[in-house]
Amino acid sequence: MDEGLKVCADIGGTNMRIALIDRKLRILDEVYTATPKTKKEFFDLLIPSIKKFSGKSNILNVAAAVRVDKSGKVILSWNLPILGVKLKKILSKYFKEVNIDNDAACAALMFMRGKKVRNALVMAWGTGIGGAFLIDGHVYKGQGIAGEIGHMQVFDGYGNDIEDLIGGKAMKRRYGRWGEELHNLARKGNQEALSAFEDVGEKLGIYLSSLIFMFDPKRVVMVGSFPYSWDFMKNSALQELERRGLKKRIKIYVIKDKTFVIKGAYLLDEYKEQ
Repeated sequence: MDEGLKVCADIGGTNMRIALIDRKLRILDEVYTATPKTKKEFFDLLIPSIKKFSGKSNILNVAAAVRVDKSGKVILSWNLPILGVKLKKILSKYFKEVNIDNDAACAALMFMRGKKVRNALVMAWGTGIGGAFLIDGHVYKGQGIAGEIGHMQVFDGYGNDIEDLIGGKAMKRRYGRWGEELHNLARKGNQEALSAFEDVGEKLGIYLSSLIFMFDPKRVVMVGSFPYSWDFMKNSALQELERRGLKKRIKIYVIKDKTFVIKGAYLLDEYKEQ
């Protein structure tokens, strides 16, 4: 068994990817599929997918759109049907070592790799909005749910938090179309879609301003599906930052790599928090 091989998973609210990855972060084989909406369907799909690779590695590293406690129990899950599930215990039946963390935290590990990064805000923006605070070179966890930036509360007629305003699951309700459809229309110059993204960018800029004033990161890193639409949101987002004197204070990194999070998951067992 090659010690450099690890089985890694990126489990999001819309899609999940399970892959065999080597030490050069090359994906050798993978399963990519839609994420089921019920707990039974979720495990009926996940377990056979990870078992496919169980003979290749003793290590399973999981990046998921949830928060887990130190025992690996899911303590926060807005977009996956596994709240309260002892996820690590279940997966440990198939692998000698199992490590689980939030998808944004895994993205932070990937962003840090090979860099001297001390402070950054990582935003995982897809179906929902997750985050990770990188402070003095470490991902800050608090009591377990630090970085849930999508659930910052707001006063708005569309919902109770930021995710209700600009998360992927809010697009249909707010703008009449899902994000992927809006993206494709915007690429064709559709004014309705372009206006929708301009509005999203404005809200993003206001939202980031609050986080920057609170946390003062040197970098803001965006991963997930929404960064692919950054060009349509950039101007309105940066205008809001500039209005508040923050545009020159930070550098924004927009990661357009759908494998970025799962590659970050590969690093989980190497960067265990003390």
